[in-house]
Amino acid sequence: METEYITEFIKIAELKSFSLAAEELLISQSSLSKHIKTLETQLGAQLFDRTTRSVMLTPFGQNILVLCETITDYSQEIMKLADNQLTKNRNHLMITSIPVMAQYNITGFIAGFLKSNVDFHISFTESESYLINNLLRNGNYELAFTRIVNKEDPNFESIPFYTDTLVATLPKNHRLASRKSLRIKELINENFIFLDENTLLYDHLNELCRKHGFMPKVIQTSHRLETIIDLVSKEFGITLLYRRQADFSNNPKLVSIDIDPPSTSVISLTRFKGHKLSYAANAFWEYLKDRNA
Repeated sequence: METEYITEFIKIAELKSFSLAAEELLISQSSLSKHIKTLETQLGAQLFDRTTRSVMLTPFGQNILVLCETITDYSQEIMKLADNQLTKNRNHLMITSIPVMAQYNITGFIAGFLKSNVDFHISFTESESYLINNLLRNGNYELAFTRIVNKEDPNFESIPFYTDTLVATLPKNHRLASRKSLRIKELINENFIFLDENTLLYDHLNELCRKHGFMPKVIQTSHRLETIIDLVSKEFGITLLYRRQADFSNNPKLVSIDIDPPSTSVISLTRFKGHKLSYAANAFWEYLKDRNA
């Protein structure tokens, strides 16, 4: 049975008139009559006694009226829940990021977006760089904050968020600590402490050293920046980081020296071109574009 026809049946019973019901329901009286005839045929019984001057319910019609009212109540409740879920899905965005959200104030940017767009909700997680492209490609996330150090994969599109430059981070009493800038090849004999092998930075730094004629002697790796900073401050070795990462540590026992020529990377908001962005994701994407304009 069509719930629309049941609603019309209830309205006729309430007003005791086909014409008044048709007027209130904004349909023609002939269409309304056809709908009720269809409903009566489906039920195999007459709903209204049309022999009197006013429209009256038959005994069968009286018996099912309360049930029909219950059906419409449940139908309305279902539609309300469906609308709420649609709104929730439309306004909810899941973002992932490499583990630099605090260092680059990504959390602050997200907070600013939410203050300007109070109807949106964002859930965000951190993922290692080697996982993110597949997470975007598979639709686990629509957007991600990534670090781009070389050419971008043509299957992805990005908007720059922050451009950073590479520095050598050394103990304050290191022989090179007084320098204003360093060339990578001057670090050939150093012991290095890098972020671990699952990070984009690990591969990039190894490749950078190879381009300058040596393979770095990596004596320790860690997936936690604070561990690397602590090891360097205790003179276990040196590290190569980006300026924002080094400054964020704010360790008084360390100095960070610019690399010459400069080596840069860009923290970017990235999406997979093969997926259309949801309403919420598109709003966030445009919010960053507007900031950069």
